[in-house]
Amino acid sequence: MNRHNRRSKPSRSFSLRCALAMVLTLWMEGCGATGSCLFTTDAGYDYCENFLGSEYNYSVAQNTCSPGNGTYSSAPCSSTGALGICAIGAGTADNYTYTYTAANGGPDAGLVALTTLETACGIAGGIFTAP
Repeated sequence: MNRHNRRSKPSRSFSLRCALAMVLTLWMEGCGATGSCLFTTDAGYDYCENFLGSEYNYSVAQNTCSPGNGTYSSAPCSSTGALGICAIGAGTADNYTYTYTAANGGPDAGLVALTTLETACGIAGGIFTAP
């Protein structure tokens, strides 16, 4: 009987390790940013949406980009050259941020007042922070 118990312990230990690895993998997929979406505007600024809440997964994030003609990326938004950041739903399942940057083309490229960005953020229900 002792011989049989010695063999089952390593097998049970291996099964527990496999189950723990699967749980951790699923947990990690639900944490952190699941990508971003870059939107361009004619208003002198562009904005990038970071999907941070647990409500978002790869598919939901990609589908959020499509209706607004955004460009999906699996990487988070860059803060290089940011004019401001708008936090929406902080601490909730649908938490996301907008990172505003100067537009890369058009007649009004980069000519945007911070009050315009702050107003856009407020309309979206967010809290605006200038760099």
